[in-house]
Amino acid sequence: MTGDSNKEGNTRAGEGESGGAASAPRTMKFALALLGGVFLAGVVLQSMLSGPGGVSRRATVLAGLAGFLGVMLAGLSKPWRRFLSSIQFAAPALFVLAGFSVLGTLILQNVGGQQLLQGYGPGLSRLIKGLFLDDIFHSLGFAAVLGLGAGALGLVVARRRRYNLRTTGSVLAHGGLILVLAGAGVGMVWGVKGRIDLHEGQETDSLVVPGRDGLINRLPLGFTLRLDDFRIEKYEPDYSLMVYALAGEKQKRLLSFKPGRDPDRKLAAHGLAVTGWWPDYRRRTVVEAAGDAGGGDVLAAARIDRGGKETWLFDEPGREAQAVEVDGKRLLLVWREERARRYLDSLAKMPASPHLLVVDGRELPARPGEEVPLPGGRGRVKILRFFHDFVMDPQTRQPANRSAEPRNPAVEVSISAAGGQESRRWLFARYPDFHGRGAGDELKLSYRYRPGGASRPDAILVGESRRLWSLDAGKLSARAAVKVGGEFTLGRERLRLAALLRPARRRTVEESAGSREVNPLLRVRLPSGRTVDVRPGKPVRYSRDRFLVLAPGKGETVRDYLSTVTVLEEGRPVRERQLVEVNSPLSHGGFSIYQADYRPEDPTYSGFQVVRDPGLYVVYLGFAANLLGVVLAIWGPRWQRRRRRREGGEA
Repeated sequence: MTGDSNKEGNTRAGEGESGGAASAPRTMKFALALLGGVFLAGVVLQSMLSGPGGVSRRATVLAGLAGFLGVMLAGLSKPWRRFLSSIQFAAPALFVLAGFSVLGTLILQNVGGQQLLQGYGPGLSRLIKGLFLDDIFHSLGFAAVLGLGAGALGLVVARRRRYNLRTTGSVLAHGGLILVLAGAGVGMVWGVKGRIDLHEGQETDSLVVPGRDGLINRLPLGFTLRLDDFRIEKYEPDYSLMVYALAGEKQKRLLSFKPGRDPDRKLAAHGLAVTGWWPDYRRRTVVEAAGDAGGGDVLAAARIDRGGKETWLFDEPGREAQAVEVDGKRLLLVWREERARRYLDSLAKMPASPHLLVVDGRELPARPGEEVPLPGGRGRVKILRFFHDFVMDPQTRQPANRSAEPRNPAVEVSISAAGGQESRRWLFARYPDFHGRGAGDELKLSYRYRPGGASRPDAILVGESRRLWSLDAGKLSARAAVKVGGEFTLGRERLRLAALLRPARRRTVEESAGSREVNPLLRVRLPSGRTVDVRPGKPVRYSRDRFLVLAPGKGETVRDYLSTVTVLEEGRPVRERQLVEVNSPLSHGGFSIYQADYRPEDPTYSGFQVVRDPGLYVVYLGFAANLLGVVLAIWGPRWQRRRRRREGGEA
């Protein structure tokens, strides 16, 4: 704003034009008073015009134009033109605009009155709201002050001058600042900054924009955004064994030991020793032929290959054979045909259904897919799905069976009330009160599971005769010959009998699946001679004031979090599976979509910040013009002098 105007702004005190020196204000105090008065005038006007959502964008634009035109009109007077285009006005204007920017950063913007009250107290919050500092960049006072600054720059650009490289640079530098202010004003008035919150599989065609007093506005995007996938990437954890000592309520770390890298003597000083270290611990069952056992009941084993996956079936002496689930069907190995027949006869004595729905203390036997009337004509209930060992799969986020054993029996039921309303709920045999009753629902419903019903197989592999017995509701329906290396069908899956061993020997092998510390386990021998397994998140206390912790050296720090999204227009994908991360936004339809945040406790959630700034390229153009102007103003005279010297030498 200064440029070549400083000479005019620093004229002698006794020199006056059109009314003398007294009519030409020259002090920075006057400039500050003028800027402050314009801001307060904007506050008063906004108090009169403001509605529940604040003032309109049109009013903000008009306030900025009024400030700009007011300065340009004042510039028709020579004394005022000198003052408004001088450093005496430029410095306070820049100071005030910078102060507003600082306040806009420090003060919470676009929040509710209660939040302001909690953050700043009653007195300060009233002052903030009264001066509209809680939405400062959209206030009439700020727009008017911004207009004054732009007008002052306009006076510098419009001044008559003889053009050369220096004066051209001055015009470009000041004109660039006008473009920067204009672009910032356009962005503040017509720009949009909001957010989108999605879970995997969800989509939206709008964004949420916070308004004044905590009001929430929803604006259309003009397209639909769908979150396909979200993932969090973490740095390698680099686990260490920590030895801590307790002293009252405080704890002191005595040792940090990196398994596999630090020498064992570091632990020996505390009477500890490492007996095993597995970065990615797993237990694997190894089955092998045991040779001739000399008759009698011995372990029998069958290996089933399922599309490259290996499954073992066992028939152990003195234990009931355990079925393995394959494609929703249950397969059982029984070596002796005589024992298989006895087992088949026992199935006929089992209950017709292992599932009991208990309504108001009354047991109702039910099978999956079968509707059962509720007592008192209150509707009907149906078991939709059953799981022997319910678990929520962390990959698919769908219910699944952790094993074929009935460790956590659960059913999903559909309840059709007499009035036509339908609802669903999960019932757990081990937790009868969990989800047993919906909000506002007077139906007391729980679930009981009869042991034995879940062990009812769909097929029996008889090892002695190499035959597969297919069952229907516990009754023999078909027999088929099976040979080692041959294939057979169970449900919809094609299986292969890879091995059939009797006698067999089974042992468990502890090993690491890889060198990455994915599932670490450290086995430590304590001073007492006892051996303990130390895992992450499970401290081991081995004396009155000592305990062990296996934890990442710097914590599990997040390296990046990324969203995969699809953009749809009129229901059709136009940009599929686009990656959005922290420093790599997605631009579409005039909006820039940034990865903003995530929730560690909810791995399916992703938060986005959505920005539309129509004045951004005007700001870029202003910076480029300002930079070019500064270069011309500083180095232009040097270039001209060198050119004149060269021309003089040639002459």
